[in-house]
Amino acid sequence: MSQNDWPGRLTQVIADQVRRYRLARKMSAQGLSDRCATLGMEIPRPVLANLENGRRPIVSVAELLILAAALDVPPVVLVAPLGHAPNVGILPGRQIDTWDAALWISGEVRLSEDAADTEAEWLDLADERSIVPLYHQHDRLLEELESIGEGRIVLTDTANNVINVRARVVASLQAHRALMTERGLLLPPLAAGLEDIDSGPRRVRRVRSVPGEGGEQ
Repeated sequence: MSQNDWPGRLTQVIADQVRRYRLARKMSAQGLSDRCATLGMEIPRPVLANLENGRRPIVSVAELLILAAALDVPPVVLVAPLGHAPNVGILPGRQIDTWDAALWISGEVRLSEDAADTEAEWLDLADERSIVPLYHQHDRLLEELESIGEGRIVLTDTANNVINVRARVVASLQAHRALMTERGLLLPPLAAGLEDIDSGPRRVRRVRSVPGEGGEQ
């Protein structure tokens, strides 16, 4: 098949996934149509039938999202049939591992510049193309702060300096939010008590520990 056939082949992948999940939920085509209408966008039963039977060569982004919501599945699995196919033609002439395709669509990895490369590359936070990973890291830092709580937890580093664990995580979060701001991204909201984190630099306090004492001075 030529690369010009790619849109139709990708549409068929989506159609097959729609049918798979519709049948798994014991939902008729009319039932799926009704559910789409309930969610705010009508897709008539004949349109769904034509899609599943390969007579409809295109699916719009809006249709993809409403179908995913109606079937209660992540939109990504309609495009990348994770768990049901080892690879997928994610671009014209570009067949890659289905898991890598799902990660690419989800913003976690980037595709190699070499079209013959079937593997994707993880996005590093320093990479300017990294957007989704930045928000994941922000969530991880907030979760770490929540697990620490307001307690006074300290660690000792290899130089026998005492480190305030909470202050260290707060400083990491502040630097991370500064990076997001630098890249023009909207900052996620902060929990109570952290509202002033973007107002200025915070330093992790380190002091030389005194024999027999484990706290800060």
